[in-house]
Amino acid sequence: MRWLLLLAAVYQAHSALVCDPQKFAGSYGVQLSGTTTISGEIKPVAAISRLVFDGKGSVSGYSSVNFTGLLLGNPVNGSYQAGTDCSLQWSLQDTSGAYQHFAGTAASDYVRIRFRQTDKGAAHDGAMIRMPKECSVAILSRLYDYTFSSGASGLLEVTGGGNLVVNSADGLSAGRGTVQIDSDCMAQFQLTMPNTNAVINLRGVLLDEGREIRAIQTDPGPAVTAKFTFR
Repeated sequence: MRWLLLLAAVYQAHSALVCDPQKFAGSYGVQLSGTTTISGEIKPVAAISRLVFDGKGSVSGYSSVNFTGLLLGNPVNGSYQAGTDCSLQWSLQDTSGAYQHFAGTAASDYVRIRFRQTDKGAAHDGAMIRMPKECSVAILSRLYDYTFSSGASGLLEVTGGGNLVVNSADGLSAGRGTVQIDSDCMAQFQLTMPNTNAVINLRGVLLDEGREIRAIQTDPGPAVTAKFTFR
C-alpha cells in the first residue's frame, strides 16, 4: 500500500510538469528587477512590460525600464519557444536593434511564469503573469496589500472612480492617490504616501483578472518595484 501511495505521488509530481504549448498564447504582464553590469558597473534595474505571444512563435509588446534613474520605453518584437515540459525561452529586439534573451518555467495552466534574463550581467528576478482579456477601473478589487522594494508596505483601498486611499502598515497614517487603467491593462498610479507625504508615480500592469498588479516607479531616482495583491 505504501508503494502504491509513493508511486501515485511520483506520478502526480511528473504530471504537474506537463504543459500544452498551444495554451500559452495570449497577453502577459512582466516585471523584472535586480542588478545589471551592462554599463560596466553594478546598477539596479527594474522593468515592466506587456507582451503578446501569438501561439505561432512570435512575440510583440512594449517595455518600460528604470535604469540608473532614467526611464526608457521601447516597443519590442521577437520569437519564443514553449516546451511540453513547461519550459519557455524567448528573445526580444528593441528599436535600437539590441537583443535580450530570457528563460523560465511555467505553471501547467500558464497563468504564472518565473523567469530570468539569460544575458551576461542581466537581472534575474522575473515574473510573468497572464493579463485579463478586458481591463478598466471596474475590475479592481476594493483592497490590496502593497509592498515596495524600497521597504514601504501597507493597504491600498480603491474607493471608486480611480481614487485611492494609501494606508501605512500600522494603520496609523493614510495618504491618497489616483489610478488610471488603460484598455490594454496598463495602469498609471500617482500616490501620496502616508507618513512622508512623498508623491510617487508608478507604471504597472493588471494581472490575473485584476487580483494582482505589478509596477515600477517612474520618477527619477532608484529603481523601485511595487506589488499589489488583493485581499
